[in-house]
Amino acid sequence: AVMRTYPQMMPELDSYEGIIAGDGSLVINVRYVELSFTLNYELNGGNFTYVTRTDMVNDFLKDYNTLNVSSYTIANMPMGAWTMTNFHSFFLNPTYKAKWAWLPAYLGVVGSSTNKKACSDIATVNTVSEYTAKNSNWIYALSYEVRGFICGVKYTNNANWMSSDYSVFELANGFWDTFVSHNEETTLSEQKTAVTLKTPVYRDGYIFGGWYTDAEFTGEAQTTISNNATVYAKWNVNNPVTGIVIDNPVSSMEKYGTHQLNITIQPSDAYNKTVVYSTSDETILKVSDTGLITAYNSGVATVTIESVIAGVSTTIDITVVAQDNLDIRYDDSFNGTLLVNEEVQLTTTGFGGLTSGVVTFTSVNPTILSISSTGLVKGLALGTGTIECSISGTTYATLTIVVVAPTAAQKADQLLALLIDYAEPVVDSVNASLYYDNFSAFQQYYDSVYGSVNFYLFDDMNIDRTTYLINLATNPTKSSGLKPSTEFITVHDTANISGGLTNHGSYWLQSSHSTSIHFTVGDYGVIQDLDTRYIAHHAGDGTGTTFSYNNTGVAANGNLNPNIDISNDGYFTFNGTKSIILAPKGDAGQILDQSYFTNLGPNWKIGNDGNYYLGTSWFVDSQVARGVIASKGGNNNSTGIEMCVNTNGDIYDTWQRTAKLVASLLVEHQLGIDRVVQHNSFTGKNCPQSLIMSSYWDRFIKMVEIEYLILTEYQGATITLTSNNPTLLNNTGRIIGKPNTTTSVSYTMTISIEGQTRSITLSSLIPGLASWSQKDGFYSTR
Repeated sequence: AVMRTYPQMMPELDSYEGIIAGDGSLVINVRYVELSFTLNYELNGGNFTYVTRTDMVNDFLKDYNTLNVSSYTIANMPMGAWTMTNFHSFFLNPTYKAKWAWLPAYLGVVGSSTNKKACSDIATVNTVSEYTAKNSNWIYALSYEVRGFICGVKYTNNANWMSSDYSVFELANGFWDTFVSHNEETTLSEQKTAVTLKTPVYRDGYIFGGWYTDAEFTGEAQTTISNNATVYAKWNVNNPVTGIVIDNPVSSMEKYGTHQLNITIQPSDAYNKTVVYSTSDETILKVSDTGLITAYNSGVATVTIESVIAGVSTTIDITVVAQDNLDIRYDDSFNGTLLVNEEVQLTTTGFGGLTSGVVTFTSVNPTILSISSTGLVKGLALGTGTIECSISGTTYATLTIVVVAPTAAQKADQLLALLIDYAEPVVDSVNASLYYDNFSAFQQYYDSVYGSVNFYLFDDMNIDRTTYLINLATNPTKSSGLKPSTEFITVHDTANISGGLTNHGSYWLQSSHSTSIHFTVGDYGVIQDLDTRYIAHHAGDGTGTTFSYNNTGVAANGNLNPNIDISNDGYFTFNGTKSIILAPKGDAGQILDQSYFTNLGPNWKIGNDGNYYLGTSWFVDSQVARGVIASKGGNNNSTGIEMCVNTNGDIYDTWQRTAKLVASLLVEHQLGIDRVVQHNSFTGKNCPQSLIMSSYWDRFIKMVEIEYLILTEYQGATITLTSNNPTLLNNTGRIIGKPNTTTSVSYTMTISIEGQTRSITLSSLIPGLASWSQKDGFYSTR
């Protein structure tokens, strides 16, 4: 027999056949095929390059420093809002582009809603100019997200582009699969010889347990593969945490108290002792990433401590108790004064140990005020009366009410009466929302703040009209020319919790962007940024449409509160009557309804002919995914105001100072209060979010009302306030102290007009901190 082999390849038998040759011998023809197989690695969170996350971060900073001739580390990385804005240049540099492309790709998935597109857009461009052309703000959004990730923190220095929270273990360490998909060779195709499986393999906190061809890790670990296979990395926790013991547990805390938890990790030599602290109710208790508990409000909450690797956890329940306090409220219409025979009802609520106590009311001046056992106060004679509120013989609150005569005909008396009508006998306690992530609904920043004793601000605007005024001759991109008319005063806020008045004044002057505004308010002052005669770029509705009011054909009949809707065939309706104006349709041409209107609804007015007139409107989805029906005229036809919301400012003063400015602009442009609108009115953007999310717009308009009335009806008046409790109340009317229990403050208002002077001393109650639920800092919104 003769055996022929052809061609000589690796010995994988494909087929053979035998034949009988002419000489009678047996000839067997054997065919071999070349051996070729594919090997896939499933790393299961591991990688071939970096032992730990820290190694990766240090390598990133090494490359960044090499390119930029810098020496940054995690410890000294600048975290300012306007620093290190060149990460896009690094990611697009040919030397480093391929190596680090995984990082913006990962952040484009897990980054904050405002930043993730700036990160993912890196993969869609080849040059720096292409990237910045997409959005001039992307360089900031990318920078903040990268720095948050690299430093393992939540970047909050600029609320416009806050990062995700990379102190969360899963976000900080969840990048390995993305890294592997970009940088590691995990598929080996057309292998001709047996492959020795790669080692070492790394996963921080784990020990490599071998390669297995079964995802369930049955059978034997493999070291070589010679046929088609997927191998799975097995990981064993490296000396895992087995227990967490709280060394100093507490079961109760006083409101605003703190307690630092001390814990013992078992075993003491566990490889990764990192734990995560969480709370079941962050409105009651907050806990830092180091275990510092702060009690915010009364109630019960659970703190959980969990190992990030082994999932071992322990919990502690804590009851927060409030101080003893008696909260006092009046009827909503009460202004702090009574006429003779006029009455007001007091309502009391006990806190802490006073929740079940019976309140006894005593009039210290029974000839001026009487009070029933249920808290009904009656004015008996002119003068100032005091009421004491006691439980079991202990006085917990004292309040003062002035009994006044009816308003006299003199203008000075009328002005004083007007100011009294806008007084706040119980000052507001506001959880002011300074920042809200409108898109992802992940976080809201609150500043618990007291209001003022009056809606009128007893201070000048303190306006700087020169220092930050834009010069259009040298910076022409800031305006599109003269306004055709001024129809609105548009209120914004900056959504930047770290930037105050002068920072934003400098920002509007920058020539690197064309955004502009007419005024900025905050930090006890106002600056003018652009001449009000000119168009500013602030509202997001462009400058290509001429605004006008159009006759609806519907008679108003004097109704100043019309119900505006859209008919089934797509026309605006007023009080159920179809107008002649077709409403904007949606992106797909669908007829919409009033649920698509912005917060304040379409802009309208009553014309000289008695009909409703409707302002120019449009459908826009730049800010709200499903779109809104918004008004036009934000850029071309309004004077814009930005309010600062920096956490080290006074947001309530900013609201009041803005109201004073708005009133002066209404007078300047000869407009009514109905022309005060939100940025939301033009694009649906959640702005001014501090007023919207704090549910304070209507009270803001009340601030505008009193300022406007005084400007228009009491020109030339001099108005002052003198505090009798300067540690709690300043002379602008602002509550500047935060008492633990309900406290009364008094002040004297003095007015002079037309040669006449009047004064009155009033009082206001400050609700004690024990009486209301404060929120300070970031809170989840879901």
